Parts: sequence; structure tokens; C-alpha cells
Amino acid sequence: MAFPSNTNIINVMKPSWITIPTELIGSLPRTTALLEGQQAYKAGHISENQLEKLQDKAIRQTIAELEKTGPGQITDGEQAKPSFLVYPLRGNSNNNNNNLYRHNMGFLFSKIWSLFGNEEHKIIIVGLDNAGKTTILYQFLMNEVVHTSPTIGSNVEEVVFKNIHFLMMDIGGQESLRSSWQTYYTHTEYVILVIDSTDRERLPLSKEELFHMLQCEELRSASVLIFANKQDIKDAMSSAEISKQLCLTSIKDQAWHIQACCALTGEGLYQGLDWIASRIKR
Repeated sequence: MAFPSNTNIINVMKPSWITIPTELIGSLPRTTALLEGQQAYKAGHISENQLEKLQDKAIRQTIAELEKTGPGQITDGEQAKPSFLVYPLRGNSNNNNNNLYRHNMGFLFSKIWSLFGNEEHKIIIVGLDNAGKTTILYQFLMNEVVHTSPTIGSNVEEVVFKNIHFLMMDIGGQESLRSSWQTYYTHTEYVILVIDSTDRERLPLSKEELFHMLQCEELRSASVLIFANKQDIKDAMSSAEISKQLCLTSIKDQAWHIQACCALTGEGLYQGLDWIASRIKR
């Protein structure tokens, strides 16, 4: 790396160039095959063993490329790491450490978001477990249904819709994870609350979580989109019924919208995203 500098300190009157030797010691871009493999592993399409084979191949390719360029340091480019954000905090099965991991990740994403928040619009996707949050996220990202398992922590993806860039965070909805939701709230512009329209018994719990979120100072200016999911199932509650049960008309200080949808077919999802897009000041 080199940059021009006026070096009055050493009495040089004209601009000079200072060269700073550098060495690669960190991550290199993942190969296309590895990126696709990571997505397939996350979706449950390939096994951990298959993913490791892709990682090994990527490491060999990285080392070969570095040997060609002749740097002083040869590294694996951290090809086997899932993310420079995640891997330092993984690997401990202790429950207390898992809770610390989830809270740290929310805090870490929020801090990093503060550096890039002007470029993308942050959306958090919340809701009780088995509501369909992850399925909705990957419908937006890939326009297809992926096999999912309960989310521990969060799934974070960039979604581009109508030339608008969204950073979407799908946060685990199990009871043990809900206390960590608030660590993701910083700089959130939109909240997507996903409701399982067949789960009448737990609708009051969804209402409780919704109004608890709306009391948080960090979400006071956030708009709320409610997806009434699983409309393809017989006897699912209508969006009107869910709106009434959630007392949405009592929300006066924030914009909200409820949209009937089916995550499996994608029906209704983009109408909801249209509502969000219409609220963005360009």
C-alpha cells in the first residue's frame, strides 16, 4: 500500500511516497463452489462431511494461488470458517456460553451495522418458533423453498428488491431465545412479525411479544409488517381475525400493515415487501 504525504517533519518540501509493506494474514474471498455449499449445508441439502470436502478443496486452491503470487505468508484464507463474525464465538456447548454467544452476536451485528447503515435498510424478522420466518427469508433471497431447522441465533442475508438493499435478520423464536431479540434492535427500520395463522392457542403470546417490542426505545421509529402465514392450510385464521386478536388498531405511534401470505408458495410475500419499499424515502 502506498500513499502521498507532505513530510515537513523531515524537511522535504515536495510530496513524496511512503511505501508500507503488508502481508496477508486473514480471510480471502470464498470460492463460488464453497459459497453455494455453505448455503446448501445451511438449508440441509448436504451433510457436514460434504461441506468439509468443499472446504478442503477451497483451501488447496487458496494455497496454490498464494504460492503463485509468492507472498511471504501462506495461509488457508480461513476458507473453513463460516464467517469472520461467527467463528470466534462458536464451539462451546455450555448453555450459559450459548446464551452469551447469542447475545454477543446480536450486539456484534448491531455494532457492525452502525458502520454500514446508510447503505442498506435493516429488517429484523421475528415471531414464535415454527411460524415460518426462515422459510420467508429464503423465499426472498432465493425465490424457492429450502428445508429449514429451528434457528439458533440468527440467519442474516442481504436481499435486493426493486433496487433497494435490505439486510434481513431472521432471529430464532424459541422461548429460550426471545430474551436476546432486543440485542438486534439497534438501527432497525422495519420489523417483520411472522404469525402462524393456524396457531390460535399461542396468538396471545405473539401479541404479548409484539407489544413488548414496541415499548423498546430502539424500535420507536420502526414500521411493523405482520405476515399472517400459512394461509394455505384449512381453518387458518384470516388476516382480519389476526388483526383483531392482536389489537393492531391500538398501535398509534408506528406504521403497521398486516399481509396474508403463504411462505411455501411465496403468495403475499412481495405485496408485504412492496409496503415496506413504499415507505422508504428515496
